[in-house]
Amino acid sequence: MRASGGAIGPLTETTVDSWDYTMDVLAKGVFLGIKHAARELIAQGEGGSIINTASIAGLSGDAGPMIYSAAKAAVISLSKSAAVELAPEKIRVNAICPGFIATPLAAVSRDRVAKTQENFAKSQPWPEYGDGEHIAGAALFLASEDSRFVTGEHIVVDGGLTAAGPELSRRFPKGSARDSRVVGVTKGSTGEAPDITRLDG
Repeated sequence: MRASGGAIGPLTETTVDSWDYTMDVLAKGVFLGIKHAARELIAQGEGGSIINTASIAGLSGDAGPMIYSAAKAAVISLSKSAAVELAPEKIRVNAICPGFIATPLAAVSRDRVAKTQENFAKSQPWPEYGDGEHIAGAALFLASEDSRFVTGEHIVVDGGLTAAGPELSRRFPKGSARDSRVVGVTKGSTGEAPDITRLDG
């Protein structure tokens, strides 16, 4: 499984540059999105809904690569804080926490998509793999008037994976970004090549 982008590998081998890259993309990017969206929504004066993408990795110390998890925890916390600050403007702020979602990014290659879907379906209690439509459904709810009293929340969309805890990493498919035999930074869907080094041993 390819990571969505960010530092992977052991804590003791992770560089500050890898930390900075991950936090810039996954946490600072969300901060800037909230900031500028809030400015526009306040200027319009009609309220609104800001929806951030976090991850189940932000809910546990054992559900994803360490710095990725820290960044996604920051997204959850930032969403809660922004929800409190922006509530007087009737701007709601929430986060979605996906579990294993079988997008093309999750597969190592196009010919591995079916195998990725199969592995993901076996990794949580719900007997089907997660796909983009499941995340879109949660986002549509949070964007709609049906959720007009929902703010400062994180909605988990993971087929029961976190409910089944503990030891989430034992459910990760082989080839997970938690693999301690490699270190470096993946670049997600940017089109940039990953900067990964295989560790000896």
